[in-house]
Amino acid sequence: MGKKVIVLMAHGMGAITLDAHQKRIQAFKKKIRKQIGKALNNQVHYASIYYQGVFQRQQNKVFAVMKPHIDGKGLRRFMLYGFSDAAGYESRAHEENSEYEQVQQKIRHAIDAACEAVGRDDLPVVLIAHSLGGQVISNYIWDAQQETQHVGSGIWQKADVGGTREHAHRFKNLRALYTTGCNIPIFIAGKQNIKAIRPDADGYDFEWHNYYDEDDVLGWPLQPLGNFYEAGRCVEASYADAVHDHPMNANGNVLGLLYRGWNPLSHGGYWQDSDFTKPVAAMIRSLL
Repeated sequence: MGKKVIVLMAHGMGAITLDAHQKRIQAFKKKIRKQIGKALNNQVHYASIYYQGVFQRQQNKVFAVMKPHIDGKGLRRFMLYGFSDAAGYESRAHEENSEYEQVQQKIRHAIDAACEAVGRDDLPVVLIAHSLGGQVISNYIWDAQQETQHVGSGIWQKADVGGTREHAHRFKNLRALYTTGCNIPIFIAGKQNIKAIRPDADGYDFEWHNYYDEDDVLGWPLQPLGNFYEAGRCVEASYADAVHDHPMNANGNVLGLLYRGWNPLSHGGYWQDSDFTKPVAAMIRSLL
């Protein structure tokens, strides 16, 4: 049976391997299968957006030279691998072959791989982005929605970058964007005129749903950012209008409720929690 929907999933910050990311996607796929049934789920193509390799090699080198000189290695490793992703991602983003540009190349390649796997470029897309992945995807869509002359960094500075698959590359097939444990406010809190991507920009028609746990210090609501919006060009929008916030207790399962649902460890519990997977399953079912 041919595929009718593409689900792309982007990981968050930290030293996550491609294998670990794919295992999380498989666990999510099984969860959705239980909620929509095997027949419908077989019509969905699940695929990863994996960009951690852009940062991992250098982070490994830095941690290796630091290890003999530090205590608290586990926590320090988490801080280094997690927050250097965020710092390195947007540092010198305007430069040729910057980490910012390399990450966007990874997203474009993931779109290519998904389209080739299903044999079509026009299937509806559901996009799920966790943690730092929310900022990564938001930046990619923001740049894709801009006119070329207004893009200052990344792949969309070049007018011909989309190629024959430009519609798909610009995520104009996107029907639903889900962010979990999203930390966009950390990146933009220093700005005065805070603007969101626009789900109804020219050629776009998607819903944006943001799920966050109040105990997750890395997960934030986004709609309040609309207080800092001033109207501008057509792709600029208030977060109050662009996104729907959904507070939840991200524990993943019964065991998770005991050890992480009430504390910052909830950051890792979204993709297996029914409060998140059920609405996503309903969206996938509606697209099928």
